[in-house]
Amino acid sequence: MKNNKYVKIHGPSINNDWDRVNILYDICEKIDKVETSIPIRKNQHKKAIEYDYIHFPPNIIKYINTPDIWKRVAIALCKIHNIEINYEKYRVNKQPYPLQELGLSNTESEYLNKFLPICWFHGDFWYGNVFVESENTVIVIDPIPSQHLFSSKYFFSSVAVDVAMMYMSILIVHPLHRQIYIDIKKHICAAETFLTTYLEEIGCKDEQTVLIIRKLAKFLAIKHTDAYRNRLLYPLAVVKTYFSSKMINLMLTQK
Repeated sequence: MKNNKYVKIHGPSINNDWDRVNILYDICEKIDKVETSIPIRKNQHKKAIEYDYIHFPPNIIKYINTPDIWKRVAIALCKIHNIEINYEKYRVNKQPYPLQELGLSNTESEYLNKFLPICWFHGDFWYGNVFVESENTVIVIDPIPSQHLFSSKYFFSSVAVDVAMMYMSILIVHPLHRQIYIDIKKHICAAETFLTTYLEEIGCKDEQTVLIIRKLAKFLAIKHTDAYRNRLLYPLAVVKTYFSSKMINLMLTQK
């Protein structure tokens, strides 16, 4: 039997999430070779959203040795951030995310907001939500802010937030077996390729911007790791925290 849809449970945030997935769909409709799941309908009773079936290629983390993949993802994110759509039909809070809540000083926040665009942000732009097909199509899904990292009330932010999220995930967000044997140099190379490509595309590749985004990524890494204690069984949380902390310490010394 051929699949023609899939269903995802969204829970109490169903209405907010419905707007978010439709915004991403509206954006991707305007971009060549950037796609997303098509939201069909929301089921208030089940707190779920039905999506048109989509074939997902292998996860992009398998391409850790392929710089072109990370460049392609960075360019796709830049295109997503650059698209203007009509937000009036959505219930969106247009106040930008306060970067001070994400570990940045007032000076650093003002710097990013001055030199980088403020636009709709994905909120969970990590490698598990991004796929690349052989014909160079990039698929982006699940634009729902990660509950343990961000407040869901914000729809807009500096583009730095999505960039830092991907950077952090490449280094930190892994199952234990991969975390133990992670090739640190390869993962840092992929994260840096993604970061520098994005900033080149957006025309703001200066040293100060790079340093602040790395700092933002480190804050998200620490917050993500701190959440293990509430999300995982105790022994697993302790072991994953140990290996994540080793990577965070390396991030903290990176120049």
